[in-house]
Amino acid sequence: GDPSILVSSTDAINWTARTSISTTGRIYDVVFGNNRYIAGSGLQGFLFSSTDTITWELRTSGFGDIPSSGENTIISGLTFGNGLYVASGTRGVINVSTDSINWTLRTSGYNDRIFDLFYFNNQYIATTVHNEILTSTDSINWTPRDVGLKNIYKSAYFGGKYIFNEIYSSNLVTVEEISGGS
Repeated sequence: GDPSILVSSTDAINWTARTSISTTGRIYDVVFGNNRYIAGSGLQGFLFSSTDTITWELRTSGFGDIPSSGENTIISGLTFGNGLYVASGTRGVINVSTDSINWTLRTSGYNDRIFDLFYFNNQYIATTVHNEILTSTDSINWTPRDVGLKNIYKSAYFGGKYIFNEIYSSNLVTVEEISGGS
């Protein structure tokens, strides 16, 4: 289907396309937190929010052209944890918000694309294009971690294990602990 259309369901069987999002870029991630859904779009760095998954509002994200590069920011990762929405994308850009309306630009110290974000066990975890994991307890200070994986794309935490998907692959890798600097 069209990668710029969101679909929602109340029963995970019947799905309805939601057309209130207007973007030409694909939707890379959706997160729920604090009674609000946030969707991140690639290419233009658009963020949308909704309280019901039916009506979506465009939010000023602070993403967009990356200073001095002329490159658009792709929002590829979203998470919610510790009262913060956190969005990530191109050139290690991180934006945070407590309300999904006002966003504050942060830097991860990483200079390439962050693919995915999640929050678990009081830390934000980011997967990067160059096989690193970044962790942060406050969304301000980020520490690179080496978990011995390559081509990390998407991630999750379930059943006491961190689960990583390799890009361009159906391989799933599990890790029980993320520790140590690289």
